Amino acid sequence: MNTQDNSTDGKLTEAETAALIRGRKLGFLLAISALPEDVKEELAFLAQNMTMKEQDRLLDVFEAKYLDEQTKAAEIKLKQEIEPLVKRYQAEDEIRANKLSLAISKI
Repeated sequence: MNTQDNSTDGKLTEAETAALIRGRKLGFLLAISALPEDVKEELAFLAQNMTMKEQDRLLDVFEAKYLDEQTKAAEIKLKQEIEPLVKRYQAEDEIRANKLSLAISKI
């Protein structure tokens, strides 16, 4: 049974590890955000005095913004890939409709 105090053996507690991860995530998301540098610095300073719940809510906002930006790029690429297919299908559909109309008119 380990009776050593975690603060003296160099190991982080679960809460300390969670706080470290939360801080790193927030630092990363702030660094890549389009916010002005002074706003980023102020948010980083304020986050130090926030409760875990407040930090989590702030992280949720930044994560949602990050994911939205990542999704936009994927949506644009997908649209560019699908657009020629849609045009080709529409052209083929128009040809079929014209052939059908011609066949019906011959009847």
